[in-house]
Amino acid sequence: MTNSENNIDKDFNINSFTLSEYRSLIRLAKDKKYKFITYDEINTKHLSPYILWRHDCDFSLNRAYKLAVIEREEGIRSTYFVNMHCEFYNVFEKTQSELIFKILDI
Repeated sequence: MTNSENNIDKDFNINSFTLSEYRSLIRLAKDKKYKFITYDEINTKHLSPYILWRHDCDFSLNRAYKLAVIEREEGIRSTYFVNMHCEFYNVFEKTQSELIFKILDI
């Protein structure tokens, strides 16, 4: 199956989403004075623009952990959705469950 056959955007390259570019994106939002909030804060009034930052962990908890570390270093918060029926990782495998707890501890 080619890219055009499975509806993948030809302009998107998964390799362009680097950790360095992720950090730059966070810093851009912070420079624009966006406040990062979580889902439990969404019903409160915000005087400034806000971002509800979320991650769907569909492929890699290892990558999710790296993103969480960057977020901690940048002083922002986000929400992680872990796929309990993922074909790429098993949440009950020791190393993967440890990553989930590390993300929660950040």
